[in-house]
Amino acid sequence: LFSVTVYAQIPNHLISPVDIPITLSASFGELRPNHFHSGIDIKTQQQIGLPMYSIDDGYVWRISISKGGYGNCLYLKHKDVISVYAHLDRFTPEITEWIRNYQYKNKTFEIDAYLGVNEIPVKQGQQVAWGGNSGSSGGPHLHFEVRDTTGVYVYDSQPLYNVYDNVYPRFKNIAINPVSGEGVVDNSYAYKIYGVKRTGTGKYTANSINAWGRVGLEVKAFDYMTGQNNFYGIKSLKMLVDDKLTFSYVMDKFSLDDSRYINSFINYGQWQKTRDTFMRCYILPNNPLPFYTSYNKGYLDINEERDYKVRVLISDVVGNTSELNFVIKGVKKEIPLMLNDSGTYVRYDFPALIQGEDYGMFIPKGSFYDNLYFDHKVSFDSTLNANVYKLHYLTEPLQNTAKLFIKLPKDSVPASKHYIALRNRKGDWNYVNTTLYNDSVLQAKTKSLGDFTVKVDTIAPEIRPQSRTSSRIILKIIDKQSGVNRYEGYINGEWVLFEEDFYGRVSYKLDKKRLKAKRPYHLEFRVYDNCGNMSEYKLRW
Repeated sequence: LFSVTVYAQIPNHLISPVDIPITLSASFGELRPNHFHSGIDIKTQQQIGLPMYSIDDGYVWRISISKGGYGNCLYLKHKDVISVYAHLDRFTPEITEWIRNYQYKNKTFEIDAYLGVNEIPVKQGQQVAWGGNSGSSGGPHLHFEVRDTTGVYVYDSQPLYNVYDNVYPRFKNIAINPVSGEGVVDNSYAYKIYGVKRTGTGKYTANSINAWGRVGLEVKAFDYMTGQNNFYGIKSLKMLVDDKLTFSYVMDKFSLDDSRYINSFINYGQWQKTRDTFMRCYILPNNPLPFYTSYNKGYLDINEERDYKVRVLISDVVGNTSELNFVIKGVKKEIPLMLNDSGTYVRYDFPALIQGEDYGMFIPKGSFYDNLYFDHKVSFDSTLNANVYKLHYLTEPLQNTAKLFIKLPKDSVPASKHYIALRNRKGDWNYVNTTLYNDSVLQAKTKSLGDFTVKVDTIAPEIRPQSRTSSRIILKIIDKQSGVNRYEGYINGEWVLFEEDFYGRVSYKLDKKRLKAKRPYHLEFRVYDNCGNMSEYKLRW
């Protein structure tokens, strides 16, 4: 059966958040690690400090400040929508004053605060900030979002601003994924990637592929825009088999609560291995994303010895459309029965408890996108002088947070100095959010699977002075094991605001309006890691 979703329209009276021609470095809904891109990235002419304007009457609804993520971020609530301005450099004086008062009152740099309707009203076209490069940003730009008034759903705002584009999207590769125990492709039950050939403007083809049984098609493709070097996400995709619509996808709107389900839309395992993003043209059992139309969940049943004509169409926001045509040949082949009894069988629609002699993992219902056999074992690693707990594979995504329990090793180190670490795709060990479950067990919360171990951190963080003037001091804080947890700065015993950036630099700018102390200043700066180790930096300033 087909299912179709119709999305509401954004009001067309909203103005641009910038007073320069809009060009984009990223489009709405692009495929990002563990999330869909929830806005458009507007280029700011490689500058920090371009004015940002309110797109409509309203008020400052929310302010968030963080070292990563959106960095300095402003949320404005209007009559019909909420607008979001991320990676800002600074705010206008009235907003800045509100932020500083909140930070000093709560003794915190990072904030996520909601304001009342009458606290800071704004008018359409009023300047609210200056663009920047704060947070997890690779260069100066404005990440701009339009949300519904609940703040949960995000819309594609690009159609509001008439971004010129006459460049067609491009196919890069296709892949065929035979369903385990139900399909084969080119005499194999393994996943296969194939190249494509461009035959004209917006026209592509691929060599014919032999298959039998149930298979799924995947597509790697990107969009491009006039005069830009960037590549962008695909707005919509359609797959037709023998001229019958079998699968389609349109990215107009999504719920932020659903964003992690991107890992059911892309082939997550392939992304973990190669960082290639293949879009599935079939729908896994636990994929509730609402922007599909499908027949037979998009799967292709190749059960006749004939040519199946496949046509895939990809489009951008303004309708530039490219087309790929190829043939899947139905070649009858015995399908091997896939047997896997080496792991624990887990259903996606039930919770799972994985247990060993000194470890356990609780995985909530709905964490997997399909049923699977969960491999797990423990082995001793002489290079680490510790056990390694194999809990399935890094290439298998988790939708929800799992809880991992590991018994503390028998050593003379205090329990609080132990933490659980996960081996990343490069082979390095990364801290996982760890707490003491009891005197003999560590607990970690994780949204990743793979190899875990217990490590010890007794080394305090490092504080490196970077620069100092009469009115400003910059330090760099580093912790190569469990990572920095928090820091605090005092002058003559009085808390002062140190601001942190994405690269671990913290800075204090002399604020005589708030600082009661008089020179000479006695600075005390302390930083703590996730295992409670502390370093202190003192300075007569």
